Amino acid sequence: MQQSLAKMLGVVNYTRHPESLPKAVAYLLESVKAGSKANVETRRSCYQAMPAILTLVSAQFASRVSSDVLNALVDALLEGLGDYTIDERGDVGSWVRMACVQGLTSISELLFGVADSIPDFEKYFSPQIYHALAAGLLKQGLERLDNVRQTTGVCFVKLLNLPLPSVSGGDRWRLPASSLLKELFLDPSDQTGWNDGNWLFPRGMRLLEVPEYRKKVLSGIVISIGSKTDSTQKPVSRSLVEFAQGLPLAGSQTETDSAPAYTLLELVDDLINHAKSNMTTNAVVVPVFQTFNILLEADVLRQLPDEPAGLPSLRTLLHMASNKVDKLKSVQRIHEAMKIVINLFTFEKIRNGNETVLISFLAHAFPKVRSDTAEYLYVVLQSVDIGFETDAMEDILLETEWLNCSVDDATAAASEVCQLFKA
Repeated sequence: MQQSLAKMLGVVNYTRHPESLPKAVAYLLESVKAGSKANVETRRSCYQAMPAILTLVSAQFASRVSSDVLNALVDALLEGLGDYTIDERGDVGSWVRMACVQGLTSISELLFGVADSIPDFEKYFSPQIYHALAAGLLKQGLERLDNVRQTTGVCFVKLLNLPLPSVSGGDRWRLPASSLLKELFLDPSDQTGWNDGNWLFPRGMRLLEVPEYRKKVLSGIVISIGSKTDSTQKPVSRSLVEFAQGLPLAGSQTETDSAPAYTLLELVDDLINHAKSNMTTNAVVVPVFQTFNILLEADVLRQLPDEPAGLPSLRTLLHMASNKVDKLKSVQRIHEAMKIVINLFTFEKIRNGNETVLISFLAHAFPKVRSDTAEYLYVVLQSVDIGFETDAMEDILLETEWLNCSVDDATAAASEVCQLFKA
């Protein structure tokens, strides 16, 4: 019933029934606000109705729609880009996100088309809101689901082709780095769909160079790295490694460019801050940890401790990965944290003084965690030169029955390993 009502509100003749417009808008906004009991299908229909209503009244836009109403609708659609509802059908929130991507694009096209008839256009649709909208779309364009990326790609190309609004100072609505965006996505000789990760993700990494898009783009990249689908996870991981390998370690003091280049240290700090934004949510932290492990395993961060600000950043990462491991319930999070700790132990400046951190994993209450830690540490010791002989350590790792031994026995063996790291 609610879903049908939302669909009906998108086709009402508001010219003949103007008194219904405020009530319709209020219902739609109420149905999608946080805490609403509306199901995902209803929310999708509500988001689809929002641009439909604005289109219906476009001929008398300024007299029918106030700036406050428009801003409320745009804010709701931007909020809808963060719907990650999951049920037995999977990521059903993606239905909402695609509806919001399409809705925001339609509203942009509509408003730019009637801008000259709207007094104080900036109050309705400021450059800042439009740029935030574009950044939100780019995040969706780099996320894990092929259909979301493809839908977003079609919409974003529309924005790139959209004439600027015919108002005073219209150039302020030009998208940041518009030349780069057109170079990446409007090449007429190469119009592969955004659903193709091998085509998209190398281009998407370039967007990290643009400060206005960086936070949203990085969030989308991290979500894709956390994907369980090889067709997404492999190309995005490969693209990130290649991009990171080409970054300068840190900013140059003599740099005269008005827009300093993105650096490897900034990338690390941005990832750390992304995880810190919600350390209690595995859906946020686990993909960030996976991203760090991809960079660490590719040896991209090897030179970071040589940078004065790099060592504190890696120590912060070690603390994030090892803090309160015994309290965590997510085996996946523990596993990714363990890999970070072991990878960081290949850095002498990081492991010195922190050797006992390994005990949290090698002597964990979960036998599978103990076993996986011993196996991963053994593989790393076999493949990386950490500056001293590790035969005795490897013998302990191989000879201890990590899956079947008691926690006390595991603790004793783990302590021996830590002592050998100190030697």
